[in-house]
Amino acid sequence: MLATESKQALTTPIQDFATKKGTYVILQKTVGEYLDMLDLYDPTTHATNWDVAIAVSFQRALLPIQKNPIKRRMLRDLLRGGTLPPIVLYERQEQRPLVVDGLQRTHVLTEALKTLLALEQNEEPKEKFAKEELEAMRDLNQVPIKVEEFLDRPFVLQVWHNLEPDELVRLFMILNVGQQKVSPRHLLEVMGDDVRRMFEEWGIKVVSEREEKQQPRRRGRPAAGDKTQGEEQPEPSGAAVIPGFTHYRYEYLLDGLFAYVTRDPQVKTTKILQEEMENPTPNLALEERITEVGSENCRADFVWVCRDLNGVFLERYERDPRWRLAIHNSDNFFIPLMAALGNARHNERARGSLEDRKKKLIELIRASGDSDPLSLSRGDVDCLGTILDNIKSNIGRKQRGVVYNAWRRYFLLGAEDPAYAIEWRTALLSD
Repeated sequence: MLATESKQALTTPIQDFATKKGTYVILQKTVGEYLDMLDLYDPTTHATNWDVAIAVSFQRALLPIQKNPIKRRMLRDLLRGGTLPPIVLYERQEQRPLVVDGLQRTHVLTEALKTLLALEQNEEPKEKFAKEELEAMRDLNQVPIKVEEFLDRPFVLQVWHNLEPDELVRLFMILNVGQQKVSPRHLLEVMGDDVRRMFEEWGIKVVSEREEKQQPRRRGRPAAGDKTQGEEQPEPSGAAVIPGFTHYRYEYLLDGLFAYVTRDPQVKTTKILQEEMENPTPNLALEERITEVGSENCRADFVWVCRDLNGVFLERYERDPRWRLAIHNSDNFFIPLMAALGNARHNERARGSLEDRKKKLIELIRASGDSDPLSLSRGDVDCLGTILDNIKSNIGRKQRGVVYNAWRRYFLLGAEDPAYAIEWRTALLSD
């Protein structure tokens, strides 16, 4: 806890046992001290400076006061000495705090101060909405307080420390539950730097599209659009391979995250965005399951797929370009796999044995003397490659359905035949 906090703390640091090291304190400051600590007000020059960067990356967009009746009423109350509910901050070392909950209230605070400063200088406020609220106050015989009174008004904060990125995201979700439905479009706004750091702290390397383009191509690998005669070049769809590391494209991981949460193997981030723009009806499946993002189960499943399972794919299918990169380079394999895992987490029959089946599959692949332990390319009618190659209509959707059903069956029943741990042919018939 900072030294300045200890003088104003209403509580000692309180450990949050649902986090690794997270703690919070309740502080009482003045409005002036609060705005000053966020660099929104300079007490020496009496200048206000609104900066939306005070908010965490997943905060919803700033609502304009002139169009929002709640914020206008909030402004009027503050002008006559009203009190706001506590605001939640996240304290970062040697940086100004971030507003986790209270962006709109903080914005109104700065507007109220600007209005009072204008009145004290015998000037009219610049904003039309401020003038209208002052007129409404006069009609009700309400008198604005002085700037000094406003800055000295008590202000209560809940200040958090030592949160992991996924814990910070979950805190935001909890604080907003019941206040506003979080739409799929807003979830994309939530998926910013904090979720990228979440993946990286899970041991999943992330690369942006721009970073991928800046990486030098491997020797002998053709540029995009080039063809090498006699050798089929796998088209990069979801990830970049950087020498020495396995990196995942961020958008690709988001697709997998949506598939995991919604349990939908056909989901695509771009599709969700487009539907949200064209159709006001919310994606209820996503809204109901949004709090699964960053959960302990979510972490365990992503780490298993992106690190453990991908690791054995890279080892056992080293000479097979089609399947070596199937997990981190194929939408039609990775996304239905994540959807099947999400489904298993919510299936009572599968959930209790899920961790054991994940572990046993890794062991089976590593212990197998077969060069193709998962029957991906062995050439018979039951291998996945043959099945997918024979799908001619609605290719992408049908292929995802086969992969999804096969993984869902495995997580439910386990390996019935070690020689065919994943029943691809059965999945095709049941699709």
